[in-house]
Amino acid sequence: GVCPPNADCFAPKYLRDGARYNPMTDSWSRIAEVPQDVIGYPLTSLTNVAALGDTIYVLAQKSFLSYNVATDQWQRLPFPPGDLVLAFGVADSSLVAVVTIDESPGRVALATFQPNQTSWVRQEVDAGLRGSTTSAAVVGDRLVFVSLATRAGSPQDSLWVIDTLDPTTGVIGHPATQKLET
Repeated sequence: GVCPPNADCFAPKYLRDGARYNPMTDSWSRIAEVPQDVIGYPLTSLTNVAALGDTIYVLAQKSFLSYNVATDQWQRLPFPPGDLVLAFGVADSSLVAVVTIDESPGRVALATFQPNQTSWVRQEVDAGLRGSTTSAAVVGDRLVFVSLATRAGSPQDSLWVIDTLDPTTGVIGHPATQKLET
């Protein structure tokens, strides 16, 4: 976080100001103020940030904003559809988010956002995943899901599994089984 536990500093609740760094001149300059409070997502962390072209996208607790570097302007955008965002980033020239759905533990969907769109497109991906998804990440042009799979007939004998998703084709992959803690 911004201020470590037991440190003698002030941890801001809202972040609205910013600056950009120019490595050629080794200098910082202020940028336009964010049009709304940016509250970390989840509350214990800061924000998720992704860059696509000349635009920086900021996903916070309940806000999704874009900052155009060339024009020094912010824009409010629609929040990804879902209950909780597990992963956010850029894959295959699109913004992608893995979101939980219907407040059901482990059920997830993929939401994509093109810079020229005005809304997110959501598709469920649970059908090919091997367990109840607990976390996800954007890695290169793939999404990686970490899930807890219950072996048939033995709920107490669960296993962590890793699945991948190519957001362009929708193909779910199952990397070679790793020796993971049960």
